[in-house]
Amino acid sequence: MRRIHLLRVAEEAHVFGPLLVAAAAAGLRIGWLELQSPPPLPEALRAALLAGGDRAVAVAAEWTLSARPRKGPALMRELLRQQFLGCALVLVRGEVEAPLLAPADDGGWRLAFPAAAERRLTIDQLLAELRQPQPFAPFLPVT
Repeated sequence: MRRIHLLRVAEEAHVFGPLLVAAAAAGLRIGWLELQSPPPLPEALRAALLAGGDRAVAVAAEWTLSARPRKGPALMRELLRQQFLGCALVLVRGEVEAPLLAPADDGGWRLAFPAAAERRLTIDQLLAELRQPQPFAPFLPVT
């Protein structure tokens, strides 16, 4: 499995629109993972899961919504493998151990690392970093 990079975000998805559009144009897929309280599941999907279904899916012209019952806490590795295969990056809104990505005043992006200096990148620089196997490793604490 190709490595999927994680960056933590605090803002809503629309703030990252320019990055998402530029990534798509560059052939990179970016996913969004909401670890905060999700919206309520549509009743038809909820009923299918409560009836014993393994998976319930709703399809519209613009999107697909998939739901599965959980038997325990979500594991990040499992979520990435099952939901984000093919993505170069997943933006995670919620608590996860990953650098924080935020918009900068100059139209670029700020990356804040635990116990390290902040980095400022343009969209092109950020996309180039995502093509590397471990772009943020030099800035993360050794564990």
